[in-house]
Amino acid sequence: MPFEPIFAQTVNLGEEYHVFVTPLSQEPVWLYITAKTADGFTVRGVTLDGLPATCSFEWRVMARRLGYENVRLATVQDPTLVRPPTSPAREGQP
Repeated sequence: MPFEPIFAQTVNLGEEYHVFVTPLSQEPVWLYITAKTADGFTVRGVTLDGLPATCSFEWRVMARRLGYENVRLATVQDPTLVRPPTSPAREGQP
């Protein structure tokens, strides 16, 4: 599956990236990635009977943004997400 040129200009495909595929089929199909390059990736699939799959699929690539490969989000402590400490259970209560 070749990458669109505009996408390839926005991410660093020279580094590791992740590919997620979802089969579009009426029967169970096992899809897997056999190759990943800077130009695209290759998907193969088989049915549960071991026959080659001929279904369509949706895909998503997760890659690091070009020029921001080492930038991480800052850690933020949101006080609304902090749970109050729990008190020990009183005798006779769950």
